[in-house]
Amino acid sequence: MSAPAVSATSWAFQSLLSDRLDRDLSAGGINLDKSQIQQIDGLVAGSQPAREAISKDSETLADQVEAIASGAFTYALGNSIRILVGIAAAFTVLTWWLIEPKTTHSDRSGSGPSQPDQHEPIHRQNHFGGFHL
Repeated sequence: MSAPAVSATSWAFQSLLSDRLDRDLSAGGINLDKSQIQQIDGLVAGSQPAREAISKDSETLADQVEAIASGAFTYALGNSIRILVGIAAAFTVLTWWLIEPKTTHSDRSGSGPSQPDQHEPIHRQNHFGGFHL
């Protein structure tokens, strides 16, 4: 189940990052050519050559693009991680629901722990009644 979760998170990250970059660059009135747009991917990844290529532009433009890329990365990472948190929470609840407590009926009544008969196999069933552990 981890591969689909990572795949969904990666897709969400890329989608959020692209949308945020497009929105922020348009809002800032920044028009970049194709090579500069490709450098933004490297800038988001922390690539030194991409940082040097962006810095060849005017200092104001370079600072704006770097700030937008940094903000878009933070936004995309923070929001895409919510998918993993949701999946972890769902599996925590599912695990809690499927695993029955290790107490017996006599333990719950307060008569003390009961010892299983050594000749009887111990079977635990989940709430579905299908699995024997």
